[in-house]
Amino acid sequence: MLAKVAWPVHTERLSIRPARSDDADATWPFLRLDAVAERARGVLAELGWVLHPDYAGHGYATEAVHALIRICFEDLRLRRVTANCFADNVSSWRLMERVGMRRELATVRDALHRSGRWLDGFGYALLADEWRNA
Repeated sequence: MLAKVAWPVHTERLSIRPARSDDADATWPFLRLDAVAERARGVLAELGWVLHPDYAGHGYATEAVHALIRICFEDLRLRRVTANCFADNVSSWRLMERVGMRRELATVRDALHRSGRWLDGFGYALLADEWRNA
């Protein structure tokens, strides 16, 4: 399905492409940072992102997620996009709301964190027709 997209996709400041195995050397050092590992969550058939803390607060994640949503709805012709985060990951759920996603789910202690604590979560979604009408 991803072959339908003309990779890489460029935004004003970013170049977006699917992850490759050779990205591991560049991403593993910052994925291990406590500030990132606390927030990262496994991704299946949903949007997911992680940003090196040195680049937070500059609008890169918002720009990237806008582009990913456009890819999902225009290039891949998906009907619905979802994303999840830990409830205490304020930056992530604010980003989801900023790009027009709606909170549909709040879970209580549903994710076992590497610290051994069970964390609450939020689930967000956006439909293609909602995105087109926004």
